[in-house]
Amino acid sequence: AVQVLRERELIVNEGALVQALRALRLSGLYDEVLLLFAEFYSLTAQPEAYAEQMASNEFTAQYVAIFQAMDEMRSRGVQPDLHCYNVMLRVHAKNKSCKQALRLL
Repeated sequence: AVQVLRERELIVNEGALVQALRALRLSGLYDEVLLLFAEFYSLTAQPEAYAEQMASNEFTAQYVAIFQAMDEMRSRGVQPDLHCYNVMLRVHAKNKSCKQALRLL
């Protein structure tokens, strides 16, 4: 899927990238989401793009990568949105780390 997007030059801006990431995630192509995010990293300055990356990491149980994404967002000056925080809260719930979840709130 990523190869088709690349060949047809369909990723022309941040909005197109977010739509592609979301479509891939909803199709269950989590590794493709992560690949596309990495390939078009320069267009990932929107919290929606990070939310798709983080959700895909959640589905593939790459929890450390979720925390790294949140740190990266902050260092780039990208304000996390509700979806990013929801992923973080679900990860804390899975790990039974109530104190960490409360810190987010």
